[in-house]
Amino acid sequence: MDLYTHIKTFNVVARCQSFSEAAHHLNVVPSVIAKRIAQLEHITQIKLFERSTRTLEITEAGRQFLLKSNALVQELEALIDGASKQEHEIEGHIKVLGPTTLTTQHLNHVFNGFLSAHPKISLDVALVDITINPMDEGFDIAVSGRSATYEGVSELPLTPIRSRLYASPTYLAQHPVIKLPSDLHHHACLAFKPNGTAWHFPTSKGLSLVNFKPRLSLDDNVSLAQAVMSDLGIAALPHYIAKQFVDSGDLVAVLPESPLQATWFKMFIPKHKLKIERIERLAANITEYFQTEFWQGEA
Repeated sequence: MDLYTHIKTFNVVARCQSFSEAAHHLNVVPSVIAKRIAQLEHITQIKLFERSTRTLEITEAGRQFLLKSNALVQELEALIDGASKQEHEIEGHIKVLGPTTLTTQHLNHVFNGFLSAHPKISLDVALVDITINPMDEGFDIAVSGRSATYEGVSELPLTPIRSRLYASPTYLAQHPVIKLPSDLHHHACLAFKPNGTAWHFPTSKGLSLVNFKPRLSLDDNVSLAQAVMSDLGIAALPHYIAKQFVDSGDLVAVLPESPLQATWFKMFIPKHKLKIERIERLAANITEYFQTEFWQGEA
């Protein structure tokens, strides 16, 4: 005896106020509806409807039962739906491209958690610090802080990359005070190669540009931070790299009221792969990771 089916049938009959219309909704004949209601009345010992040849009216006891049965059916359907989703485990292989420092310090936590949650998934993660079209190399997801646009690839913003200028306390103590961006011309400047040899300061009148000849050029931000902490000069560093060294006192913000123009970390996914469930799930996990206060707060 399917009690759930009988209760669900009762709810439909109460809404339609007709056996024949309820039968149409449930794709059965009216006699099946009548039999289900009769069995439910027998089980509950409640007269649910007053019947005549022309009318069907729910009883007061039936109304009280309906209030409870509606909630019961909804709860049971939610339980069944949840169990069904748990049974459907995603599987397959995902090929991911990410920047070296961002991946080793941050995205690896996302990837490890994703693999733990989905035992049938395998990941191939490549660490690359140059701009690559994911379509050309067969990547399912590429995360990058470089400005790029590719045909057939969706570009999904993740978080601003907030940067400032930093120096070591020792360097600042041994060199002239920096009050304005123009003062930087009198200092040793270190460059992050992908960003070139100019720093862009947003102002009320637009961008103020400071060009410099670098004493040292590097294509890795962690190495750049280490050079700054070795008292070699001033460099632009993103918040996610500099924060731990600022907290430890090894770095100090230069021109703290003048942050640099923000760029963006973005996620690139070939458009024909956007609706593949395993890729969609991992992309959602990556997006969620960047919604924390660490990333969304001020640098």
